[in-house]
Amino acid sequence: MKSLLVVVVFIALATLVAGQAGGQAGCSSAYDVTTPLNPTPFTVLSNNEDAQVFSPNPCSTIAPSTSGSVWYTLTPTAGAVVTLSTCEPGTNFDTTISIFTGGCSGLECVSASDSSTCQATSTHAEIKFLAQGGKYYIAVGGSNNAKGSFQLAFSESAVLPVGCYEAITIPGPFVNDPVYVVASTANMGGLPPSAPACGSLSSLSHIAWYSVTLTPGLAATVSTCNVGTNFDTILAIYSGPDCLNLACVTSNDDYSCSVGSSSSSTVQFSVNTTTPYHIAVSGYNSAYGDFELSIIQRLGNIGCRKAPTFAVSNGASISGSTSPTGIVTEEDPCSSAAPGSPAAYYELSFTAFTEVTLTTCNSGTNFDTKLLVWSGDCGAPTCVAYDDDSSCTFSSLYSTVTFTPVSGTKYFVVVTGYSTSYYGDYVLSASQ
Repeated sequence: MKSLLVVVVFIALATLVAGQAGGQAGCSSAYDVTTPLNPTPFTVLSNNEDAQVFSPNPCSTIAPSTSGSVWYTLTPTAGAVVTLSTCEPGTNFDTTISIFTGGCSGLECVSASDSSTCQATSTHAEIKFLAQGGKYYIAVGGSNNAKGSFQLAFSESAVLPVGCYEAITIPGPFVNDPVYVVASTANMGGLPPSAPACGSLSSLSHIAWYSVTLTPGLAATVSTCNVGTNFDTILAIYSGPDCLNLACVTSNDDYSCSVGSSSSSTVQFSVNTTTPYHIAVSGYNSAYGDFELSIIQRLGNIGCRKAPTFAVSNGASISGSTSPTGIVTEEDPCSSAAPGSPAAYYELSFTAFTEVTLTTCNSGTNFDTKLLVWSGDCGAPTCVAYDDDSSCTFSSLYSTVTFTPVSGTKYFVVVTGYSTSYYGDYVLSASQ
């Protein structure tokens, strides 16, 4: 009997288990967890057999499901690392966990999980997040319409991982104007367990962390290819709502730099969120030293964005000239124009959406031309048509394109030269 008593006491200390608890009738019925949390997990038992279906889930990473969700509210200690997990013996189905703020009438996703690293099974869910203060709403549901019983564990720890949490915020804006940071990775710590590997970063690395808020829709370039960098660098970019939920976006070790050493680094990536990105600056293996970091977002295709309108109709024409001191080509979705070639851009307007021919084949053109037709937005245009040399009466070095516009779509035409050395006067004419 004495040994049995010892076993019972040990179990009670390892995990505190509450009875059946959980809101079955949607967010407004959530069970409020008031038990103070600590590193020892506190668990509740419930099931979603008869729970109300929660759809749509603001956490887009959770696939739609016809199984019900059981609700809880929790007010953890601000600054604590909170862990929620169904990796418990009382769970018998494929679970999901979603965490929200904002209240039942305006839920905002904090994080979500439909998998874990449980030793027993990966179909249970586990998630960690950094409590910012205030109330959190938690929904436990089933993946792929699964139903059953679950045991949900709550715990919190005041111990924060180093590294990402010490990130220095670099203020913007970064559009068309690079921001530079000069610093050192000496005496910096390695990759913490909370951060996934990105490139060759490891616990032996010396990492300087930064946080930046970028403009969505514009590509970002982050680089140590600058004169202030004196060692073999590695760059890694992370996304995620907080330092406990980072995801590797991209990384680079060596880059062919036009300035600085080829052992410096450059990464380019598309920005799709206003949530801050984290930048990790480190060295190859355990190398460390001084670096000069630059960050820029380019508002690409300036010529396109400033393009005047050319009203297309049968017999219409427009004249102009290109010059190396004026607008030049940048990104070309047609992969035809040489970058940096003198160019003229026009946004096209139509009175009829029938086949259109645009040409520089006339006596007013005096250089070897190329014509490009794009559709869509200047930030990410699509190639519609292009031409270098077209057989015409005036010269075989002039250009002609034919396409059929679609109503409701933006179109642009670019007049440029065979290479950066070709520019001059042109007349662009239309027939329809």
